[in-house]
Amino acid sequence: MSQPLSETLRSIDDDIESALLSEFDTLQEEIDTMDPMNTGAHEQIDPSEFDSIDAILSDLEVEDQNDGEIIEEIEDLGEPELTATTEEAVEETTPVAAGDEVLDDDALGELEASITRAEIYEEQQSDAAVEVEAAEASIAAAVPPARAARAPSTPKTPRPTRDLNSLPPEAFILTADVPEDLEANKKEVLAKRPLQKKVAEKFDNLILSLAADREPSTFIMSCYSVLDAKGEVTSSDLVAALRTMSSNRGTTYNEGTARSQVGQIMALFDVTKIATRAGKVLKLNPDSLYGQALKLLLDGGKGYAEEDEEEAA
Repeated sequence: MSQPLSETLRSIDDDIESALLSEFDTLQEEIDTMDPMNTGAHEQIDPSEFDSIDAILSDLEVEDQNDGEIIEEIEDLGEPELTATTEEAVEETTPVAAGDEVLDDDALGELEASITRAEIYEEQQSDAAVEVEAAEASIAAAVPPARAARAPSTPKTPRPTRDLNSLPPEAFILTADVPEDLEANKKEVLAKRPLQKKVAEKFDNLILSLAADREPSTFIMSCYSVLDAKGEVTSSDLVAALRTMSSNRGTTYNEGTARSQVGQIMALFDVTKIATRAGKVLKLNPDSLYGQALKLLLDGGKGYAEEDEEEAA
């Protein structure tokens, strides 16, 4: 590796100084050997010695000139050009500002990992927000639109009460001959309630329905329509009417079922004074208030037609 330029210059100066000192020492020795009182000695100095001194001085001036040229060459070189290695050295030796923290490799790795985790978290949050928006949109699409408020419907006539005793005495007036004591009449009618279960059920159904201005069972209405049309019917007429009715409704009563229903209806019409019974013949009672109420329902003032509760026998 070559010496630095400053050391080279210093070495040249040392050599010049040594040469001068050596020449002057030699000259001093020659002067000391001369007799100071002998003036002639000065006149006898060899002129070549002066030539030697001039040569030394001349050499010295040459050296000085060389030094100037060397200095000029150094100035012409300009600033030294930094190589990649020099730049790395400068970066390594750049002082750290006060308060700055120098991170080692492990700390830098942890910092990069933290940044990566933060980016992943932000992506997950963004994806989650998109999924929530999609789910909300899906739920909103799945929810059916609110139904329009229904217009208030016409109140239906309430179903008849199931308790005969709760009815007013007027509900038990059977004919146009109105009794004076209505409470006593009510008790008398209730006392005539048939003991046979199926007939008793039709008895309750007839009185409760008419009190609520509703049609009683279809069996009662069908048989009365035939009685009202003919004025007088036999049990066979009523059986045929029930079988025709059942066929129109999509069901067919057999002979035994139809006759059982007719027997119950004939007993009911007789006890409620809708008709008078003579064996297998019924005759319409024109004074029957229940008969008149049934006719009004047949003629168009129909209310709720309750299905017959009895099962086919």
